[in-house]
Amino acid sequence: MKILKIFLIFLMVIPLYAQQNEKLENLIEVFENYKEDSDLKLSNLDNSSFNNILKLTYEAIEASPSEFLPLIAEDKSFGAALGGLLRTIPIKYSYFLENIILIPIFVKAKIISRKEVNKGKFRQLNLMLEPEKILKGKESFLYEKQFEVFFREYEHVPDSLDFKIGKTYLFPLWDRNEEKNQMFDSNMDR
Repeated sequence: MKILKIFLIFLMVIPLYAQQNEKLENLIEVFENYKEDSDLKLSNLDNSSFNNILKLTYEAIEASPSEFLPLIAEDKSFGAALGGLLRTIPIKYSYFLENIILIPIFVKAKIISRKEVNKGKFRQLNLMLEPEKILKGKESFLYEKQFEVFFREYEHVPDSLDFKIGKTYLFPLWDRNEEKNQMFDSNMDR
């Protein structure tokens, strides 16, 4: 019976992974047309065509954020096309929309616990969250009963007094696939 469950889970994951890759591949294909003179080409698009590219970008970042960032680093022309898109969004719409598209996860969550860790010149705030509503994001950890996130000083950490245990907030999140940083591990004594 256990083998059957594992096999069924495996079968369910394959279409999801294929769909994630498909969204990113669709965006790569569209960006082929904007590798050169992206700012000019994108700013001259009609609203319908431009909105279609925005939708593709939004979906690709949401579906596979861990594959999106390395692609920008590896493929300079893809990065140039994305840069042109990001420079054009505030001209056509707003900086706010640029952030909605770029941030891969928006989750409404209640704070279960909070711990502030200070190490040297850096400050980290660890929050245990209980998700209430996933507004954007396909990452598996979002569907757990609780998960931990952190903010660091150089990532514009709000004053820890603003985060109250038991209160609900909207969190924009980036999953950096970062292993626990021992410098900030709250269980360590240094």
